[in-house]
Amino acid sequence: MDWLPLTILSVAAFATTNLDDAFVLLLFFGDRRYRARHVFIGQALGVGLLVLLSLIGALAALALPARAVGLLGLLPIAIGVKQLLERRRGRQAGTEAVVAPPRAVARRQAAAVAGVTLANGGDNIGVYVPLFATRSLLETALIVGVFAVMLVLWTFAGYYLARHSAVAARLQRLSGVVMPWVLIALGVVIIVESNLP
Repeated sequence: MDWLPLTILSVAAFATTNLDDAFVLLLFFGDRRYRARHVFIGQALGVGLLVLLSLIGALAALALPARAVGLLGLLPIAIGVKQLLERRRGRQAGTEAVVAPPRAVARRQAAAVAGVTLANGGDNIGVYVPLFATRSLLETALIVGVFAVMLVLWTFAGYYLARHSAVAARLQRLSGVVMPWVLIALGVVIIVESNLP
C-alpha cells in the first residue's frame, strides 16, 4: 500500500465534499444559542453517519438513490422554518423565553447540526462510496482515519473562524438572521439537485 498518495487523496476527498458544509458550520458556531460542544458533537455524528452509509453502500456496491438523499433536504428546511418561527415568537413575547432543560437543548442542538450535515451529504456519499469500493480493507481504514483527523481540524477551524477571528463579531450578529434562510435555501438546493418530481 502506497500510503502517501492515498492520504493526499483522502484529504482532497474530505475537503472538496465538505466545502459546502463549511459555511453552515460557521453559522452554527457563530450562533451563540448553539454551544460549541453541541456543534462539535453534531458535526461528528453527521460526518460519521455519512461515512457509515458510504461504507454500507460500498459493501453493497450500491449508493443511496438520489431521490432518498433529496428527501433529506426537507430537514434543513424544517430547521430553518422552526428558527424563523422561534425568532418571531421571541420578538412578540419580549425578552421572556421558555427555557428547555439543558439536556434536551443539547440533544436538539447536536441533532440539528447532525441532521443538516447528513442532509447536505449527497456529494459526500457520491464520492465516498466509489472511493471505499475500490480499496482494500487496510486502505479503507487509512481513508477513514484521515477523515477523522480532517473532521477534527475542519471543525476546530470553523470554531476559530466563527468565535475568535476578526470576522467573529460580525458573523455572530449575522448568523441569527441569516442562518434560517441559508438552511431553507440549502434544503431547496438539495431537493432540486436530486431531481425529485
